[in-house]
Amino acid sequence: MSNNTQKNYADTIGISRVSISDSHKVTLPILKAGGVVCWHGEAGIGKTAGAGQIADALRAVLVANTVSHMQAADFGIPYRDPQDKQFFQMLLPPWTKKIFEAQKAGKPSLVFFDEITRYQDAETASGLFNFISERSIYGVDLPEDCYIMAACNPDNGSYQVNDILNDPAWRRRLCHMEVTTDVSGWLAYAREKEYHKWVIDYVSSNLEKLLDEKARAAGKIYATPASWEKVSRFLQVNDDLLNPVAISTYVGYQTASDFVNFTQDSEFKLPPETVLNDWATTASTLKRIEAAGRKDLITRVVTSTMLYIYGTKPDPQHIVSNLCRFWAHIDDDVKVKMCTELWSRNDGTDNYYKMLISALKPNNLWKTKIFPVVSHCLN
Repeated sequence: MSNNTQKNYADTIGISRVSISDSHKVTLPILKAGGVVCWHGEAGIGKTAGAGQIADALRAVLVANTVSHMQAADFGIPYRDPQDKQFFQMLLPPWTKKIFEAQKAGKPSLVFFDEITRYQDAETASGLFNFISERSIYGVDLPEDCYIMAACNPDNGSYQVNDILNDPAWRRRLCHMEVTTDVSGWLAYAREKEYHKWVIDYVSSNLEKLLDEKARAAGKIYATPASWEKVSRFLQVNDDLLNPVAISTYVGYQTASDFVNFTQDSEFKLPPETVLNDWATTASTLKRIEAAGRKDLITRVVTSTMLYIYGTKPDPQHIVSNLCRFWAHIDDDVKVKMCTELWSRNDGTDNYYKMLISALKPNNLWKTKIFPVVSHCLN
């Protein structure tokens, strides 16, 4: 919100924020320049999948490691020198084999350390630190086209992590950025990967459920991009089984119940993209909703539409006509809710809100049917 003065995580630690679907635009140039990128982001938002996409963009072999599962031996295994039993040598760990196999095949490699702030002990941290800073492992140098990146959960009190940012050596050896969820990017990815249609339809109409921050803050099982992928897989292998108990194990019971109810009410689905781009379909769906006495569903559409607008920021001139048709159609109390959603989601980081208001003002429905009702809630 524009009146929210509380700093977000990125501001607190002095780094930039970027949506995960745009993160490659920053990450790839840094990797090519020899930097080690570290993504800070909530669990389940797609950091591991994003690393795979970075590897694909580099045409590199992905070598993925989860640091919380690693031990000091994963950075070198000591063994006695067969020629002189008094001396120990170090055997390279098996996971490094893919790096040098890629080199022999003339391919680059990308080493990805997930959960980098969850190392188990100082010895493991030391091995990891040396690998990153020296670009070698026990005297064996990495190939020049071996890229390194990492990911971690934010050190904001919600996760059990080791604080590496207070150590200047760690801080300066990594290129830190916060990656955030991006609904439009996730939906494009989900369609490309052929996620189950019901999952795509639900998230399209309930954008706040892609990453259910309210449930997370309450300490409940909560939905994430990764958990929706699991729901999609569950539906695909179980012949569209709408079992709320089973689905709740991925996204929590409340969201699972809502997902099942939404899917069963398929005739009342009204995604934001339809509201903003197809008035004929929107009008006929609204008639069905009203005829069935399901005006409770309109509030859902209002919230998802505002989330979609601020999440994707479509050209105001292209959406204003259908937006005003929808806005003028709904009841006055919901008109006010829509205005509140429009205002409260304006974070003041760009001029989009002003551009949208400027596009609305000349519209005749705005002037005659909407503004007289909502003018008191606009700044």
